[in-house]
Parts: sequence; C-alpha cells; structure tokens
Amino acid sequence: MPIYILGMGAVGSLFAASLVTNGYQVVGLCRGEQFDVISSQGLTYVPYEGEEVVIPIDKNFQVFSDLRHPECNFSKYQPFDWVFVTSKVYSLESLLQTYSEIISHNGYIVLVQNGIGNEEIVSKILPNIRIYRILTTNGALLESPGRVRHTGPGYTKIGYPQTNTLREDTPKSFALWVYLKNSPLSASIDRQIDVLLWEKIFVNIGINAIASIYNIPNGGLIETDERKNLMRDAITEAWNVAKAMNITVDETPNRYIEFTYDVCAKTKPNRNSMLQDLDKGRKTEIDFINGKIVEYGKEFGIPTPVNYDLTQQIKKLEK
Repeated sequence: MPIYILGMGAVGSLFAASLVTNGYQVVGLCRGEQFDVISSQGLTYVPYEGEEVVIPIDKNFQVFSDLRHPECNFSKYQPFDWVFVTSKVYSLESLLQTYSEIISHNGYIVLVQNGIGNEEIVSKILPNIRIYRILTTNGALLESPGRVRHTGPGYTKIGYPQTNTLREDTPKSFALWVYLKNSPLSASIDRQIDVLLWEKIFVNIGINAIASIYNIPNGGLIETDERKNLMRDAITEAWNVAKAMNITVDETPNRYIEFTYDVCAKTKPNRNSMLQDLDKGRKTEIDFINGKIVEYGKEFGIPTPVNYDLTQQIKKLEK
C-alpha cells in the first residue's frame, strides 16, 4: 500500500527519497517543472553523507500532477497507508477541498508543514479525520527541479496533536513510526507534539524571515551579533505570546534561542524554505509563522513589533 505525498517541494522530495530508498512505495503530487523533470528523469537525491542516487519512475515511485488522474490508484480509492501533506501551508485548504473525498476515505492525514493553526484548517473541512503532525529540523534544499539535497541532520518527531477530537489510534501511530525510524530523518514518536510544535515555531521565527531578508543561508545568521540579536528578539516575542496562550514552554526563552543558533550551525549551507520561495518568486508562509505571532499577539494583548516588521519586510519582498 503506497504512501501519498502531497507536495513535492524540498521537504516532500526529501521524505519521498528517504521512504523509497528504504523500500516503500510512494506516490507524489507535484506540478510544473518539478513534475516534468521527475516524471521524465526521476528524482535525484543527494544524501547528507554518501553518493547521490537517481530514483526512477517505476512501480515503487510515481508522480502525478493531479491525483484524480485515471492512472493514479488514489483516484480509484485503492488501499493506501498514509497521506502526507508537505505542501506550503497556504495551499492546505485548497488541497483538502480538492481531495476531501479521497482523504476522508482513508481517515488519516499527516501534516509535514511549517506554521501554526494548520489543524484548525483540516478540522474545518474534514471534521472526522485523525490528524498527525510531523516536525523536522532536517535541512532540505531543492537545488534544481527534480534534484533534492539533504543539507543537514536534525530531528523528526511524530505526534498526535491534542486538537484532535478522535482518540489516537496507537497501532497506527506505531506503524507510521516504523516507516520512518530507519530513514536518514531519524524519526521518533513524541507524546508532547503540541509543545514541540511551538519549539519548531520558535526556530522558524528565528531563522526563516531574517535569513530571507538578508538573503543568506542559515549559517550566516550566527556570524554577527546584529543578526543573532534580531533572532533573539523575534523568538522572545513569540515566547511571550505562547506564555499568554498558556502553552507549556520554559520559564525563559533562552533554551529556544540557543537551540535555534545550534540549528543554524548544523544546517549552515541551507537556504531555508522561505528564502527558497523568494528565490523562485513564490508566495511565502510568512502569514503562518511570524504573521501568526502578530495575529495572536493582537488577540492576547502582547506587543510584537519585531515580528510585525519582519512580516512586512517579507511581504514587500514577495511583491
């Protein structure tokens, strides 16, 4: 039974490559030049350590520009194990509406995305589906259409958010872990995924917009005190918002700040996903990262001037 990956950008391609090279069947959804290259030449995967490999289109790996295509088993409601959504979060609602009947047929969905509030979008469209969340700090870079590089090791956490209205299917959770436990992504199950979600948001808050504004890879952020201080201030605002929302976080933001510096050190050459979007003239996820902190800050009366400024600068770059 295949795993479906909706969105074959940098992260989606990295997950697809990791799964296929570990012997699993993958069907990917992608469009444009990415689809053209992969469908004709296969997916080129460059591991963090080791030689690059070309994953050909065959019975274990297929891509489609529309999962309703007659040749795609997905459209025939054949058995499948998982649906991973690795698209940009601003595309989540559209994907769910387009494939709602198909996804709900399985009853499970895995969100592998940046941002907060994603589960609310799923629950609104598919209220009776179990939502899993995967968080990863592994670096992924789409060097060119059809070519993905694993730029840095990190953690990959699997969890069942508390926002779910249905009880967790524990055997299914274990099965999801089995798929990823031996991959280069170093997956593990975490029972506090909601807390980790905010920890990942702190990392995104500290890296994505700032590196994009400076147009530098992750490692460049920790080369000057000015950039490190800006990262610190943005994360501190987000931590203040989390505290106001009664999210379980540390008593100070210091650990999150130091951890973000460490992520930068471990993924020095990586151009984060927001910067990659700007490189290609695409819309970014700023509204679901720094912009969401500004939104929550207004709701709870917490000042967020640094994140507001970062959000506005990214929106100018988008234009």
